[in-house]
Amino acid sequence: GCPDGCSSCDNDICKDADEHLLIISGKYGHNEDTYLLSLSDDTAKPASLKYSFHFDIEDSCYAFMGGEHWFLGGFYNPRMIAKLNLGECSINFNQEKLLKIPHVDGMWGSCAVYNDVAHLCFDENGANSNACQTFDGETDKLAKGTTTVAHDWSAMAVYKDKMWTVGGCNPDLNDCHNVVEYYNGQTWTLAPEHPTASIFGMTLLADDNGMYTLGGRPT
Repeated sequence: GCPDGCSSCDNDICKDADEHLLIISGKYGHNEDTYLLSLSDDTAKPASLKYSFHFDIEDSCYAFMGGEHWFLGGFYNPRMIAKLNLGECSINFNQEKLLKIPHVDGMWGSCAVYNDVAHLCFDENGANSNACQTFDGETDKLAKGTTTVAHDWSAMAVYKDKMWTVGGCNPDLNDCHNVVEYYNGQTWTLAPEHPTASIFGMTLLADDNGMYTLGGRPT
């Protein structure tokens, strides 16, 4: 690690983020797996990061906002608010400051950063399977508006100044779907459905050309 900060440390974890991608295992508390991926040649090597099981980030929401890397909620710590501290090569978890509304990502909810605010959505044991909560770096609260259908186990992305959700399931009906909806900061609006009859558990990416679903579990 870099106990004295990055200014005097030659650990690769401190190099320019435009050159490297830090990959932290979703079950780091169990596996202690952290890797640094070089974007120039697609090679990866182990990296050192101060961490512990108590700050396990399995099924947490990763959010980059305000120039900082956040980990919110999770399976073992559904009220966790943690940040990546590059200067100390550590993940810092303030156990005195917790989310008011719990959130679990992965098989439960989804999240996205919209207008530099984290939106933690569709966790039936949190905001609800058709609603979101927001976290701005200081406080969390329920967001305005609800979706037309439940989107448990869906995926989210920001595209053309809107926040989108694709597919997912209704935990009450044990039924999955291909419904697409977008959010403008006030209300949710239905959009054309995904071409797959039902899709969930996938990754949703977006660029200037459109949105892309990768993987998932179509039924």
